[in-house]
Amino acid sequence: MSKILAVEDLLTTGRQLGMYMVTNLVGYAIHSAVVLPLIYLALTRRNPYRITRGILQALVTAVGTNSSAATLPVTVRCCEDNLKIDRTICRFVLPIGVTINMDGTAIFQVVTVVFIAQLNAIPLNVIDIFIICLCTTLTSVGSAGIPGGGFVTLFVIMSAVGLPPDDVYFVLPVVWLLGRVITMVNISGDCVAAALLAHYFPRQGAGAVHREQEENMIDHADIV
Repeated sequence: MSKILAVEDLLTTGRQLGMYMVTNLVGYAIHSAVVLPLIYLALTRRNPYRITRGILQALVTAVGTNSSAATLPVTVRCCEDNLKIDRTICRFVLPIGVTINMDGTAIFQVVTVVFIAQLNAIPLNVIDIFIICLCTTLTSVGSAGIPGGGFVTLFVIMSAVGLPPDDVYFVLPVVWLLGRVITMVNISGDCVAAALLAHYFPRQGAGAVHREQEENMIDHADIV
């Protein structure tokens, strides 16, 4: 509230904040609807949008919970039941993805840092951009899969490039909305990673091992 009251031209700042939201949403759309599908298509030669259809329930849950960790049980069920991904792969890849695979969070942090720099008329050179990319990668890996997890680590990136950390509160009024879209992007990335692993190792899961054990037991019983 103190940051909002300190704004001299509230209308101009509101427009800038609106463009900030649009930039974030466009980035999320490009990443989830273009980049991830192209990666999956290039590596598997299969329709990437079947993954989106299979995890619709998880995406809706992500909007409601704003948390990758809270959505994890639904994500696992969608991948196992709808996408037919092996159980071992799902229960190994997806929990790790909740912790370290934060695609949407990384986009949010980069756009936010650049937005704050522009608000303060502070130019960013090549070294600053490199530091932002490095810090964003590290902090997105370390961010927790909870509401606002990526927002907390913004203070570290802001300090690394010499920006005033308190200005992060300018974007706080819209973080509640962006966070839900960020969670959807994060979950989509996790599911694509699980689908890629299942494509290259279709028989390397617990289900396959159990089936082989059962077949061996049946063969042994027949011999006896």
